[in-house]
Amino acid sequence: MPAEVTSLTGAFLVVGTLWSFVLFGYAQEALTKTQYGDEQEKFTYTTFLVLLQSLGNSVVAAVLLLVSYGGNVSFTADVPIRQWLIVAIAYLGAHKLGLWSLLYIPFPLQVMVKSCKTIPVMLGEIVLAGARPGAQKILSVVIMTLGIGIFLILKPSKKNTGGETFELNGDTLSGMAMVAGALVCDGVYGPYQNKICDDCEKASGAKPSAYHLMFNMNFYQGLFALLMTAGQPLYAIATGAEGGQQNELLEVQGFIERHPEIMPMLVQFSLAMALGNIFIYQLQQQYGALVVTTTTTFRKFLSVLASSLPKDGICHFVPVLPDGACGLAVFPGCALFSCASLSGFDNVITPAQWVGVALVIGSKPVSSILCAVLGVGASKKKAD
Repeated sequence: MPAEVTSLTGAFLVVGTLWSFVLFGYAQEALTKTQYGDEQEKFTYTTFLVLLQSLGNSVVAAVLLLVSYGGNVSFTADVPIRQWLIVAIAYLGAHKLGLWSLLYIPFPLQVMVKSCKTIPVMLGEIVLAGARPGAQKILSVVIMTLGIGIFLILKPSKKNTGGETFELNGDTLSGMAMVAGALVCDGVYGPYQNKICDDCEKASGAKPSAYHLMFNMNFYQGLFALLMTAGQPLYAIATGAEGGQQNELLEVQGFIERHPEIMPMLVQFSLAMALGNIFIYQLQQQYGALVVTTTTTFRKFLSVLASSLPKDGICHFVPVLPDGACGLAVFPGCALFSCASLSGFDNVITPAQWVGVALVIGSKPVSSILCAVLGVGASKKKAD
């Protein structure tokens, strides 16, 4: 628990954020990695997942805007729609490419690379906002780069019998290229959000709220995702693709009809993200960016840890009580932590790679501590 959080409300928001986004990460990995049915079919419809995510987030944001501002709410915050479209396209690219990469690389590797978001965001701030990165941000990038190098170089030499690791082959390179593309998009939409807020403050004296950002980014991202799914058959016809291509929404409908067991995970994917955004924006509003950063940093570590747990649950290595209750239960017959809820995907991560995970995920707090000890300042914006 972050030291700044001392109230029960704050503790509830931190735990809610961790719980929601760990569930979201689990659902994200389950949807892209699970093989369904005798034919071992995988769910590969990443544009639909972006659409599903956008729908949940935009509905939640719209409700929160109505609660906060009443019937006179301006959903666009008087920002020109073309500006929201620029942000939404980059936002779509970040999510689409991030999800797409999971079809080629393990979840822990994707989380590791996506955790380097600071690098493209820093470059975007330099180009779009005229910022000059300070020593802390530069040091954070150096620590991240070191951690990624350790994780890639000290990978397992081979797969174990049930888990998943990675080799530097064509699939891995394709997945890494997609994550790199997602990071480029991160470097556009993050700083451009800041530009929109700064422009609004200069024009009217007030910035768009976090819920305005959440609504507009997700609403227009969802609109683009919907157009992408509907436009697939037209693209196939225009390019003369043999046999054409069906609308992805219809393909998803067919997949669900063949494998209805996927529905709970789709619901978890959408609700966990929407609920997590409620928690995290409240946490931001009440406790500030430092607490949010600390919480999300710990969440990434938990997501990687959860992914590396055995598929058959923690009872794979925790003693099981005679009546079948888990060894972590309060008493026999009351398994508060069931094997099902503490199972993972058996991804193989070596002890040395955990050092890389710690460096990447903990780069911000580590760089902050080092800069405080050395008395080095933070980044500054270029004078107008």
